[in-house]
Amino acid sequence: MKTLDAFSPYKYINHLDRFIDLAEGKDIIPVMVELDLVNFCNHNCIWCSDPFHSPITVEEDFVKKLLQEFKDIGVKSVLFKGGGEPLLHPKITNILKFCKEVGLKVAIISNFSAANKQIIDTIIETCEGVRISLDAVNKEDHDRIRRPKTDKFGFNRIIENISYLIKNRKDKDILVGINFCFDHGNVKKSSEAVELGKKLGVDYVGLRRVLFEERLLKSKISTEDKEDDFISARQLGEKLNISVLVDSFHGQEIKQKLAASSCFASPLSAVVCANKHVYPCCALRYQDKFDFGEIKESFLEVWNGNQRKEVLKQVSTLKCAKLCGYRYNYYNEIIRYLKLSHKPHSDFV
Repeated sequence: MKTLDAFSPYKYINHLDRFIDLAEGKDIIPVMVELDLVNFCNHNCIWCSDPFHSPITVEEDFVKKLLQEFKDIGVKSVLFKGGGEPLLHPKITNILKFCKEVGLKVAIISNFSAANKQIIDTIIETCEGVRISLDAVNKEDHDRIRRPKTDKFGFNRIIENISYLIKNRKDKDILVGINFCFDHGNVKKSSEAVELGKKLGVDYVGLRRVLFEERLLKSKISTEDKEDDFISARQLGEKLNISVLVDSFHGQEIKQKLAASSCFASPLSAVVCANKHVYPCCALRYQDKFDFGEIKESFLEVWNGNQRKEVLKQVSTLKCAKLCGYRYNYYNEIIRYLKLSHKPHSDFV
């Protein structure tokens, strides 16, 4: 199934040369850059993990220059996401078309409420995938959780937009999913989320618990509660023939394992926020002590700069662990193994 292949943990094989370079202590150009086009949103989610919102919109010319540089230096893909809601950028269609023009793979994470037919048609023509942050199976829950600023950006509008996307993508190879974050108030509705995904015709439904760690708060949903409900949802997905993806990198055992290790995988990606500053990962947005610096002349100038080298010393020793979502733990384990000077039984398979 193409959905499962798209989320395979073995995708790293396509970039094994960069993993080997990291294991040998070399620096690399990131495979992917997350780029925030704006720093404001039309929703006001009760568990938003972004540190703050502000009325910042990145200029189209700056974005295009940056995208061209990414292509020139070997970045493979760009992900437009928060900070703010990317589809609120007034030139979003121009930017998406430019990505395709220069040959960058592009995907979007969006609440999809600001989409219209023109934007959706452009997404279909230019994007590899779109993940829609829905978080609720009905208008009542959506209003409570995501708190759209007007009904214009509410649940019913989003469902209409998803339906238009699915109907019109036809033979385009664009992966479409809806994502749900759960706390104690809505975790029992994970199976209903799967049913909604099947009804809408999306490729997958993502289920995860809220990353309270990114806000330095304790989770309000236990691992046990999550697993019971998510297992049922997964089983329903098999019955309905729709992929159900459950987060697997936030358990306490992962934290304990990572706490005794190091983060080697950070350079595989980068985050450029709407303030034009570069950060190691999405969990460290707007964290001053983990700021690589502001892009003034070029991204490469920041990436190769002394400020980034100092920040990476903190990242490599997990000074940022309390804010971590542990998304790269699997990659860290691969690099840790590659770093071994003696690999026991390496000639056996």
